[in-house]
Amino acid sequence: MRLAGAVAMTLEDKRLTAEPFRVEGDGVAFTIRGALDLSEPARVDASMNGDVDPALLAVALPDFSMNGKMHVEVAAAGPLAKPVLSGEIALHNGRYRLAAISQIVDDIEATVRFARSGGGELEARAKVGGGEAFAAGTFGLAGLALQDFRVTIGARRVTVRYPQDVRLLLDADLVASGGGSSGNVIRGDVTLLRGTYSRDFDLALTDLLARSRPSGLAAREPWKERTRLEVRIVASQSLEVRNNLARLTGTVDLIARGTLADPTLVGQVTLDEGGRVTFRDVRYEIESGTLTFASTRGLAPILDLRARADVKGYDVTVNLAGTWPRIETTFTSDPPLTEEELVNLLLTGTQPGNTTAATANGGFASTAGSIVGGAATGVLTRPAQKLFKLERFQIDPIFTSSGLAGATTTVGKQISPNWSVTYSQPLFEANAREPVVEVEGRISQTWVLRLRHDENGVYLIDLRRRTRS
Repeated sequence: MRLAGAVAMTLEDKRLTAEPFRVEGDGVAFTIRGALDLSEPARVDASMNGDVDPALLAVALPDFSMNGKMHVEVAAAGPLAKPVLSGEIALHNGRYRLAAISQIVDDIEATVRFARSGGGELEARAKVGGGEAFAAGTFGLAGLALQDFRVTIGARRVTVRYPQDVRLLLDADLVASGGGSSGNVIRGDVTLLRGTYSRDFDLALTDLLARSRPSGLAAREPWKERTRLEVRIVASQSLEVRNNLARLTGTVDLIARGTLADPTLVGQVTLDEGGRVTFRDVRYEIESGTLTFASTRGLAPILDLRARADVKGYDVTVNLAGTWPRIETTFTSDPPLTEEELVNLLLTGTQPGNTTAATANGGFASTAGSIVGGAATGVLTRPAQKLFKLERFQIDPIFTSSGLAGATTTVGKQISPNWSVTYSQPLFEANAREPVVEVEGRISQTWVLRLRHDENGVYLIDLRRRTRS
């Protein structure tokens, strides 16, 4: 900064008076005038009028980084140690980045007014995530130090992409307050109007068995550590998971507690009946499911899920319970199968009784070979699946106790939420069988229709009614 001319000052009866002078520099252009009474106690009577780049505030407030245009008309009067402020600060066309969630708050119009009684009030409006946000409140000052504050914050139809790969449309009504030894707290309600998780996964058996690893320590932000949470999060409509593994919807009723730096959740996410999860080409339909959060660190929920699948004419029920990665899984089937037969059926599609004694003895070798082969061919098939926008595109090697017996390629497409088509063709066979084409669709909550053209050229129609035990 530099002076834009000479400064005229006079000293009379211990009172130092400065005539108005101009200060200019990068992002700064304002006029200052004032007087300083040097008697005990020292008193000040000064004012500043001009424009300041709000980015310069980061020098005094490291946690705060703002862009835009800021106009200042502020006066300070009273004891030099604790002057009383009056006037206002106005921000126009402001822009602020919420680094924690990579969200931009844009078109900020805000005004802070100071009252001679100490403290003041603020008003602000902004655009964020395609919606609008607004804030209004009051604050108290002791000299230039913030003593306490209470601010009401609202948001309407704001889109937030947080956590990663989650897209939320929400309304919010919050109150932020603080001051004294009690620290800061944010209370209120967040209503999720719509939510979608659509990231695809390349999931293998090793992923299900792997334990999560700590991601390292995040940089500390003191203001987050000082800010407590008491926010209820509810969903007015079902949230949705829609990717290559699942089609799920659920309702949310949670309370966020802890601090902004280390939040915890209490409550439940309830999965709607009728969703589905696909793993190793087996489609499991959700009958019931909950994710229960019990104020544990790391936001790890307790899973309790029940799903059913029709595999080669067997009605298979799967129950999952526990906290990731410690999930207990139980399988049952109708007609009943042994655990070995059921695992082999789910992983390889091999029906009990359809194998020779030699093949049966090598059942687990076949299963292991299928898993390893599936992981290897996944490197080839995943790019093709993305290129052709298919729900399924894979090459499955077929192993027996004697080694590689062949391979099958399968493509599949979800043509509507309730209907899908798959096409399978053997590879590397001199006398190739006919391709298998299967169309499956849900015609009601309880009835499923399947149309199939098998490898022998036979057309089959299967209508199944699902019942709950």
